Amino acid sequence: YFKDEIFDEVKHKNLGTLAMVNKGPDTNGSQFYITLRSGLDFLDGKYTIFGELAEGEEVLERINASYCDKHNRPYRNIRIKHTHILEDPFEEELQPAEEPASPPPARDDRPEADDEIVDEDEMTVAETERANAAAEAKSRAVVLEMI
Repeated sequence: YFKDEIFDEVKHKNLGTLAMVNKGPDTNGSQFYITLRSGLDFLDGKYTIFGELAEGEEVLERINASYCDKHNRPYRNIRIKHTHILEDPFEEELQPAEEPASPPPARDDRPEADDEIVDEDEMTVAETERANAAAEAKSRAVVLEMI
């Protein structure tokens, strides 16, 4: 953990504020959150803000539109697969010769939460299989009616 870096002039005022999750004062770790709306002043003074979204608001809108369960967890896991730093305040510092690979994602215990999305139809593999099975069943029913 590391100490809080909370400044009065930095607020949760915009969509896309990037801040650290903590379990109390000076307990910042490796988890973070991105705000999905503006005006979250009840978070001010409690969490270390370290960035903001510069572009790609449509991605946050898609995240915000995700269907969630009764505990506000999305039914389908949301993963950030790529980020790009537009302005690096530490460019003079020694950078690693090679970026370390991300660890593989952990499986979720909820059914289909980790299914991959199938290209442009935005359905998971399981959803696609169910849709195909339903279409096949409907076709067979039509053929039986004709007979």
